[in-house]
Amino acid sequence: EEIPDGANESVRYSLSLYLVAMCVIAVLNELEWFSFIVNSKLLTTWISRGCCYIFMSLLSLDQASTSDSETTDELELIKGLSFIFAVIGFGYFLMGLFCCQIILNKLRAEHEMRCKEGHLKKESLKNECIVSLPGDQSDMNKMELG
Repeated sequence: EEIPDGANESVRYSLSLYLVAMCVIAVLNELEWFSFIVNSKLLTTWISRGCCYIFMSLLSLDQASTSDSETTDELELIKGLSFIFAVIGFGYFLMGLFCCQIILNKLRAEHEMRCKEGHLKKESLKNECIVSLPGDQSDMNKMELG
Protein backbone atom coordinates (compact mmCIF):
# COMPACT_ATOMS: atom_id res chain seq x y z
CA GLU A 1 0.00 0.00 0.00
CA GLU A 2 1.32 3.43 -0.95
CA ILE A 3 1.99 6.11 1.61
CA PRO A 4 0.08 9.32 0.85
CA ASP A 5 2.21 12.17 -0.48
CA GLY A 6 1.28 14.45 2.42
CA ALA A 7 2.51 11.96 5.02
CA ASN A 8 5.68 11.29 3.04
CA GLU A 9 6.42 15.01 2.79
CA SER A 10 5.92 15.52 6.53
CA VAL A 11 8.32 12.66 7.30
CA ARG A 12 10.94 14.14 4.96
CA TYR A 13 10.46 17.59 6.48
CA SER A 14 10.80 16.17 10.02
CA LEU A 15 13.97 14.32 9.06
CA SER A 16 15.39 17.51 7.57
CA LEU A 17 14.72 19.40 10.82
CA TYR A 18 16.29 16.55 12.78
CA LEU A 19 19.40 16.70 10.60
CA VAL A 20 19.73 20.46 11.03
CA ALA A 21 19.44 20.11 14.82
CA MET A 22 21.98 17.29 14.89
CA CYS A 23 24.43 19.28 12.74
CA VAL A 24 24.15 22.26 15.11
CA ILE A 25 24.82 19.94 18.06
CA ALA A 26 27.79 18.44 16.19
CA VAL A 27 29.29 21.88 15.60
CA LEU A 28 28.78 22.88 19.24
CA ASN A 29 30.31 19.57 20.28
CA GLU A 30 33.42 20.18 18.17
CA LEU A 31 33.75 23.65 19.70
CA GLU A 32 33.35 22.08 23.17
CA TRP A 33 30.65 24.55 24.19
CA PHE A 34 27.85 23.98 26.68
CA SER A 35 28.33 21.52 29.51
CA PHE A 36 25.40 19.25 28.56
CA ILE A 37 27.15 18.51 25.26
CA VAL A 38 30.70 18.36 26.64
CA ASN A 39 29.62 15.95 29.40
CA SER A 40 27.54 13.72 27.11
CA LYS A 41 28.94 10.19 27.07
CA LEU A 42 27.50 9.60 23.61
CA LEU A 43 29.31 12.55 22.05
CA THR A 44 32.53 12.58 24.10
CA THR A 45 33.53 9.01 23.25
CA TRP A 46 35.07 9.05 19.80
CA ILE A 47 33.71 5.69 18.68
CA SER A 48 30.10 6.66 19.39
CA ARG A 49 30.68 10.18 18.03
CA GLY A 50 31.96 8.65 14.80
CA CYS A 51 28.91 6.38 14.57
CA CYS A 52 26.59 9.37 15.09
CA TYR A 53 28.37 11.36 12.38
CA ILE A 54 28.23 8.42 9.97
CA PHE A 55 24.53 7.96 10.70
CA MET A 56 23.85 11.64 10.07
CA SER A 57 25.79 11.57 6.80
CA LEU A 58 23.91 8.50 5.58
CA LEU A 59 20.61 10.07 6.55
CA SER A 60 21.44 13.29 4.70
CA LEU A 61 22.55 11.30 1.63
CA ASP A 62 19.23 9.47 1.71
CA GLN A 63 17.37 12.75 2.04
CA ALA A 64 19.30 14.19 -0.90
CA SER A 65 18.61 11.14 -3.07
CA THR A 66 14.86 11.32 -2.45
CA SER A 67 14.73 15.08 -2.90
CA ASP A 68 12.82 16.40 -5.85
CA SER A 69 14.90 19.55 -6.07
CA GLU A 70 15.58 20.69 -9.60
CA THR A 71 18.92 22.35 -8.88
CA THR A 72 21.79 19.91 -9.18
CA ASP A 73 24.22 22.32 -7.49
CA GLU A 74 22.22 22.11 -4.27
CA LEU A 75 22.15 18.31 -4.37
CA GLU A 76 25.87 18.10 -5.15
CA LEU A 77 26.63 20.38 -2.19
CA ILE A 78 24.54 18.21 0.13
CA LYS A 79 26.19 15.04 -1.16
CA GLY A 80 29.67 16.54 -0.87
CA LEU A 81 29.10 17.71 2.70
CA SER A 82 27.59 14.34 3.57
CA PHE A 83 30.66 12.51 2.29
CA ILE A 84 32.94 14.87 4.24
CA PHE A 85 30.87 14.25 7.36
CA ALA A 86 31.13 10.50 6.78
CA VAL A 87 34.92 10.71 6.43
CA ILE A 88 35.13 12.67 9.69
CA GLY A 89 32.89 10.06 11.32
CA PHE A 90 35.07 7.20 10.09
CA GLY A 91 38.12 9.10 11.32
CA TYR A 92 36.65 9.47 14.81
CA PHE A 93 35.59 5.83 14.81
CA LEU A 94 39.05 4.57 13.81
CA MET A 95 40.88 6.89 16.20
CA GLY A 96 38.61 5.67 18.98
CA LEU A 97 39.36 2.05 18.09
CA PHE A 98 43.11 2.76 18.23
CA CYS A 99 42.78 4.46 21.65
CA CYS A 100 43.90 7.86 20.35
CA GLN A 101 41.38 9.55 22.65
CA ILE A 102 43.09 8.09 25.72
CA ILE A 103 46.43 9.42 24.50
CA LEU A 104 44.92 12.86 23.85
CA ASN A 105 43.33 12.95 27.31
CA LYS A 106 46.69 12.09 28.94
CA LEU A 107 48.43 14.82 26.93
CA ARG A 108 45.76 17.36 27.88
CA ALA A 109 46.08 16.45 31.58
CA GLU A 110 49.88 16.79 31.44
CA HIS A 111 49.56 20.14 29.66
CA GLU A 112 47.12 21.45 32.27
CA MET A 113 49.42 20.29 35.06
CA ARG A 114 52.42 22.05 33.47
CA CYS A 115 50.36 25.23 33.02
CA LYS A 116 49.33 25.18 36.69
CA GLU A 117 52.94 24.59 37.78
CA GLY A 118 54.11 27.45 35.57
CA HIS A 119 51.42 29.72 36.97
CA LEU A 120 52.44 28.84 40.56
CA LYS A 121 56.13 29.49 39.76
CA LYS A 122 55.23 32.79 38.17
CA GLU A 123 53.24 33.80 41.25
CA SER A 124 56.03 32.77 43.64
CA LEU A 125 58.63 34.74 41.63
CA LYS A 126 56.29 37.71 41.59
CA ASN A 127 55.89 37.50 45.38
CA GLU A 128 59.67 37.21 45.87
CA CYS A 129 60.24 40.31 43.77
CA ILE A 130 57.70 42.28 45.80
CA VAL A 131 59.34 41.25 49.11
CA SER A 132 62.86 42.12 47.99
CA LEU A 133 62.13 45.49 46.35
CA PRO A 134 64.27 48.30 47.71
CA GLY A 135 62.37 50.85 49.70
CA ASP A 136 59.96 48.42 51.30
CA GLN A 137 58.82 48.89 54.92
CA SER A 138 61.81 47.10 56.56
CA ASP A 139 64.29 49.40 54.73
CA MET A 140 62.31 52.46 55.83
CA ASN A 141 62.52 51.36 59.48
CA LYS A 142 66.31 50.92 59.19
CA MET A 143 66.68 54.40 57.73
CA GLU A 144 64.66 55.95 60.55
CA LEU A 145 66.74 54.18 63.22
CA GLY A 146 70.10 55.05 61.66
